Amino acid sequence: MARLLHWTRNVLIALVALVALGAGTIWAMSERILRRQWRLPAVEIVVPGTPEAVANGRHFATTRGCTDCHGDRLQGGAFFDEPGIARLVAPNLAQLAREMSPAELERSIRHGVRRDGTTVRGMPSDSFYATTDADLGDLIAYLRSVEPASDALPETEVRYMGRLGLATGKYRLAPQILATSPRRRETLSPGDAISFGRYIAYTTCVECHGEKLMGDPRSIEPSPSLAIVASYEPAEFARLMKDGITATGKSPKLMGGVARARFAHLTTEEVDALYQYLSLLADPSAADRL
Repeated sequence: MARLLHWTRNVLIALVALVALGAGTIWAMSERILRRQWRLPAVEIVVPGTPEAVANGRHFATTRGCTDCHGDRLQGGAFFDEPGIARLVAPNLAQLAREMSPAELERSIRHGVRRDGTTVRGMPSDSFYATTDADLGDLIAYLRSVEPASDALPETEVRYMGRLGLATGKYRLAPQILATSPRRRETLSPGDAISFGRYIAYTTCVECHGEKLMGDPRSIEPSPSLAIVASYEPAEFARLMKDGITATGKSPKLMGGVARARFAHLTTEEVDALYQYLSLLADPSAADRL
């Protein structure tokens, strides 16, 4: 019996050591990812000082969901907090916009890279990468027009399961996604509804529906391929954008909330252009326009 107890104790000690070693390895791997320096060239962005620019920037911020994470006053706050995974805290964007240069803001918004070169944790830059210089300048003009709040914010914290996801590649940060997934940024052609619709799609829909808009089964609420839009009538699609109600009368929880908070503010011209573009996704002969 003494030998059995001795053997059992040694096995338990070995198992604890292995678990500790594994946990330490995962922590080190994830910390290396979080501390990685991303070197990107500076892109100078012109920030207009006109009321029209501020109004367009406010529209862009609303329809692309900036206030979803940063709050109605852009004051920041925790937008994700799950035990064992992570607490992600959006910064006080109104304050940061006054402290950072347009080039630094461009890196943070389009690439998810902070001033020190590390990653902005939780920033969906893959959705903002396609933003034009003009819209980005207007967005910064709007952010700087908002009087900063003085609310104290908690710290972002990546917990063990979140670190395991980073170490194993299950979770990827924005710079990692952009480094392996080609993105394009195009100059919009005045009067070209398809080009305009494509721009809206790639700054609005990729966050949930994937980089090719063909759906993402890994999202919180699995999203369908947007080729389904070809089966919608224009009025049905407009209702989907405004109220989050599908052609079959359903109201998916995620889409319903996003539609009412963001997409309901899209103009009729934007909704029509988005419909025209997404309707082409199911048409093989339209590949050259996608």
